[in-house]
Amino acid sequence: GSCLYRFIVAVALRFNVPAAAMKLVSAIIVAVAISMPAIREHWPRQTAAITAQLEALNALEKAGSHDLDALCRAFGDLLGAVFACREDIWSPTLQAMGRGLGGFIYLMDAYDDLPKDARKGQFNALQELHDTLPPTEFEDLCHDLLTQQMGLCAQQFELLPILKETPEGKLLYNTIYSGVWSKYAPIRKHREGKQK
Repeated sequence: GSCLYRFIVAVALRFNVPAAAMKLVSAIIVAVAISMPAIREHWPRQTAAITAQLEALNALEKAGSHDLDALCRAFGDLLGAVFACREDIWSPTLQAMGRGLGGFIYLMDAYDDLPKDARKGQFNALQELHDTLPPTEFEDLCHDLLTQQMGLCAQQFELLPILKETPEGKLLYNTIYSGVWSKYAPIRKHREGKQK
């Protein structure tokens, strides 16, 4: 329950949900909490994986771990379980796709939140790298790490039988190959401008 609450609030804060809309977020939390038994019954594998991976991620962060592979794997496995909504021939591919996207999301969130987390003294997976590498090397390494995670996602996406000329296929293709980077570019540009 508390993990789910923190997850939903984190998502709301991540997308800068205005304070006035937090009542809606609270209503969503209540609705999910009420329907949780039905969700667990319908998707037991996914809810167990989400719970386990949120606990693993929480433990790693509380321990101050800067093992990026373990941190990305925890959130990636969570999203991988959600992507593989049923066990069939495409489950391994969808799980791996979700794992790559989850790793990307985790790193992108850490990259975006780095200055704020430093000001507040909060854990950030990239803080150790930021503190030990020169700024240009740090930025290049972050780009490489993000590209690696998104590459894992894209590699699996290419294996799926998705007609890329359909509106849905085009949307997925554009999201994976360019849309996910829309937040990264302005952050990096802003940071590089500060360094000059």
